[in-house]
Amino acid sequence: MANKGLLLEADYPYTDVQVKCTTPAGKRYDHPQGSIEGASGDVTTMKSKLANGPLWAGLNTKSRYFLQYKNGIFNATRKECPQTEHNHVAAIVGFGNTYWIVKNDYGKTWGERGYVRMKIVPGDGVCGVQGKVGWSNF
Repeated sequence: MANKGLLLEADYPYTDVQVKCTTPAGKRYDHPQGSIEGASGDVTTMKSKLANGPLWAGLNTKSRYFLQYKNGIFNATRKECPQTEHNHVAAIVGFGNTYWIVKNDYGKTWGERGYVRMKIVPGDGVCGVQGKVGWSNF
């Protein structure tokens, strides 16, 4: 992002195939003024930063509990979904009293129309959602 900026989804659509990232020719990119990582486990800072836009969060999505999520507040244990095995990134777009609202890229048939409500817990959070967090300053 720091080198190439951001793309519109229409210019670089998601594919369910692992390929090398490329830059579409002739596209203009917006560059963030800076990117910050490190609210890890700091729920107060995360909530404060959400007032300015979504956060990105590293997650462990290999857990069958996460993959089979349908609805409700997701609260897997550390054994069911280890907090330190990040293999995916999703957007935290809001929060309730006890949960984060996370937009995933699995499509509208997964979870709550593509979203998951993840319980706010101390430390790195359920499936690591609070462990690797960042945001951009535009």
